Amino acid sequence: MSTPSAAPGTPTPAAAATPTPAPSTGRAPAPGRWGSLGPVGLVLAGGLSVQFGAALAVSLMPAPGRSAS
Repeated sequence: MSTPSAAPGTPTPAAAATPTPAPSTGRAPAPGRWGSLGPVGLVLAGGLSVQFGAALAVSLMPAPGRSAS
């Protein structure tokens, strides 16, 4: 029993599917839009989060000495 072979001059699928390695630059790929905030951005985002958290707490809890109605 003979196995079929590719016609001469045509590339075999295994040879065509061989990936070429990407050149190494030594650096990680660039982060997404919000992944590059840096330390200043993280501090500002934290302050914004605290501000909205405080506003939410004030709106949910009644002031001391006032009735809840």
